[in-house]
Amino acid sequence: MTHQIEVDKPFSKNFIERWGESIRDSTSMRKLDPFFVVKDVWGRNVLVYIPFLSYTDLKPSAAISLAESAGNNSCRIRFLSSESPPKPGDPVVSRLILANKSAEIVWKSLPSEIRNRVRLAEKIGLSVATTGLESQFNEFYDFYSSAQSRLGMPILPKKFFRSLAETGDTSLTLIFHGKKSVGCALQIRDEKLAWIPWICTTIDGRRLASSDFLYWHLIAQGIEEGIEILDFGRSESGSGVCNFKQKWGCTMVPVITLGFRSASIYKKYALAQKIWSALPLSVTSNLSRKVISRLPDL
Repeated sequence: MTHQIEVDKPFSKNFIERWGESIRDSTSMRKLDPFFVVKDVWGRNVLVYIPFLSYTDLKPSAAISLAESAGNNSCRIRFLSSESPPKPGDPVVSRLILANKSAEIVWKSLPSEIRNRVRLAEKIGLSVATTGLESQFNEFYDFYSSAQSRLGMPILPKKFFRSLAETGDTSLTLIFHGKKSVGCALQIRDEKLAWIPWICTTIDGRRLASSDFLYWHLIAQGIEEGIEILDFGRSESGSGVCNFKQKWGCTMVPVITLGFRSASIYKKYALAQKIWSALPLSVTSNLSRKVISRLPDL
């Protein structure tokens, strides 16, 4: 008899503690257990339960209780809830259940267009290598910072990722065309949950179907390693990125943020993202150090 896998399973407490250690090691944020104190752009203190994460270790009832304990203080607490389907524009995480599945079963379930692009990547000669984050750290950070800048998103400091590599179970998957790397994915393990928040490909890589090749490798590798849930990170429900993930069989799980009054985090920052993405990487890298700790909704 197989055990039931909850699609909205949160992170473990141990994972949250390790993530918090990396934040303390790499930012100036003050800890006020169990929150971090984040000053927003207006200088107001906001209590954030674990910054830089799309969701936490809390179930809905525990998140509501914690929000109530914060009293009148402004707070941000994120959790997953599959109780109702997401509306277009809502933040969601894309989760693929791998438990009790074989690579053959998943492969046959994929649309023919996806399988054809994976075959194309193999025919072109793309190759894959998985290594520790520390051994290819600079290559990852170049991919990551360039992708974040193009998307109009601030860049987390190198110190954060170095701390994460030391305290967490991380691995880096690189896609090559010949000797040139054209894509990468950072995977962070939490027991039998594998979270892949950052997948980056070059423009040349996208022409070579590197994203499809990378997704398929991560799925096949996850099955081989006994992963039960593969989490491809947060995106906007109804967006092109979200639709691409759905083609791989992912379930969209809504991310709820207590204390967040805007109708949509994506609409709130849409103009800022547009301006940010137009700036050169050298500028956004410097600005990120100033604004990264002042965005409680990040």
